[in-house]
Amino acid sequence: MKDMTTGALLYYGGLTVWSAFLAYTLLFTFFKPKAKEVAPSATFEPPRPIPSAYNQKAEQETKEKNAFAVEGFKAFQTGEELTVDDIVKGLTR
Repeated sequence: MKDMTTGALLYYGGLTVWSAFLAYTLLFTFFKPKAKEVAPSATFEPPRPIPSAYNQKAEQETKEKNAFAVEGFKAFQTGEELTVDDIVKGLTR
């Protein structure tokens, strides 16, 4: 490889690029996948959520978090006044 000149490097480099281009063109011209093979169904329906106890629990937790974001610690209030116990119990949930 030490004896290779600049002209030889250009020749073999060009030959490599030309061969890759020719192979790509021939491959995707003659073996082009048809649209029906790639996507047999034109419509897509997303999966429906499955109602379960887990989803209901997650929904309840989300509502509680949203209430906390809006009302602050008042969301943990159980009686007429907000107590330290209400805050501690609310944060441990």
